[in-house]
Amino acid sequence: MHHNIVDDNVLWCFRYQLLYVLSKEVINQWQGVVDDHRVYEDKFQETIAWLEPLEENLSALREEDSTNNMEVKSNRLQVLLSEREQATHKLTSLTALGERLFPDTAAQGREKIRQELREVRDR
Repeated sequence: MHHNIVDDNVLWCFRYQLLYVLSKEVINQWQGVVDDHRVYEDKFQETIAWLEPLEENLSALREEDSTNNMEVKSNRLQVLLSEREQATHKLTSLTALGERLFPDTAAQGREKIRQELREVRDR
């Protein structure tokens, strides 16, 4: 009888330790998912903030009539052209971060991410 109690205690200790380790792994996995979502959201906000002055420059360039100072127009155009290369990199990076979230994100969340990515690309 005593032998069975010891075996049962050892078994329960083993099960507890296994459950503890598995719980830690699940917590770490989901913490990684949360961290990935935060990184994506930060990158999305950063990209929106980067786009706003460029859109203002483009809008100003379109609204200025042809008799305005050509140097100002040229400067605006140079700013836009200089950012073009960065745009491709920023959009590719943001898209990769967003798509990386898809496997662990519910359908509604995936659709939200897709819409955000579309919104940024269309701007």
